[in-house]
Amino acid sequence: MIMKAAVYCGKEDLRVKEVPVREPEDNEVVIRVKYCGVCGTDIHIFHGDGGCCDVKPPLIPGHEFSGVVEKVGAAVKTVKPGDRVAGNPNDMCGECYFCKNGKEHFCENNIGVGTTVDGGFAEYVVLREKQVYKFSENLSFIEAAMAEPISCCLNAIDLCNVQSACDRRRSHWNDHASACRICGGIEVDSFGTGGRKKRTGVKTWCNENNQSIRGKCAGSIK
Repeated sequence: MIMKAAVYCGKEDLRVKEVPVREPEDNEVVIRVKYCGVCGTDIHIFHGDGGCCDVKPPLIPGHEFSGVVEKVGAAVKTVKPGDRVAGNPNDMCGECYFCKNGKEHFCENNIGVGTTVDGGFAEYVVLREKQVYKFSENLSFIEAAMAEPISCCLNAIDLCNVQSACDRRRSHWNDHASACRICGGIEVDSFGTGGRKKRTGVKTWCNENNQSIRGKCAGSIK
């Protein structure tokens, strides 16, 4: 089977080509791509700067994608053709020092879909079953394609250990304030990280009764 794909051929050289769709191994899944996001990593790759690892052309970039299962390998059990899925682009080895010590992001043998092997800037993408996640019809394909970048953001927030704080008027607010600053529900003056407060340069505000801002914040996020 032949597909169209955007192939990175070198610095600032991205070409739409017709290329063969690779047949899946026993533990692999072929996905018909519906949406694929453009990450900052993809921009760096295009300009020849590389990503989190060395990128050797020719290569099909793209690692933020969703689609429909087209074909599965003989040993695949968790998904079937027709399933709506998104993919985790990182395939950690599970055997190196870092993987065995809870630091998989430093995996010495990581296979990166869209960075070390062909990715989602194509009609089809192939990856291992363990990297494929089903989602329901309640979620659109374009929303599901954002699962990977959103997971990066959420993980970063968890690692920052953002704490609740209060402003100069000593009106208490909760962790939702950080989300409010993004969505425009409230302006945040400071946030606490590991017991410290960090200024944002924006004055906070609240009502005179010191009412919780949880409702305002949550209502601003769709």
